[in-house]
Amino acid sequence: AAGNRLLNSCPPDNSCGTQAGMWSDVNMPGDVGVVAHITVYGSWKSDCKDFSKSACVMKCSLAQNDFIFKYDDDGKYCLGFCGMH
Repeated sequence: AAGNRLLNSCPPDNSCGTQAGMWSDVNMPGDVGVVAHITVYGSWKSDCKDFSKSACVMKCSLAQNDFIFKYDDDGKYCLGFCGMH
């Protein structure tokens, strides 16, 4: 139900199961096994880029949207990433 890739446009407030949905407007990597460093944004109080975090993304297989994401967790926030089909 969450989709099969990271949302690439700003989500509405209080969506994606969290108050500040995480998303990114960068292109995802096309090569399997290559780690890309990206910026993900938190949409909060109608500000699409209220805050940002560094994240890594890697394409896991030749399937169209088979990615794994990791972000630096400082323990201050419980973040929800937004998915799409």
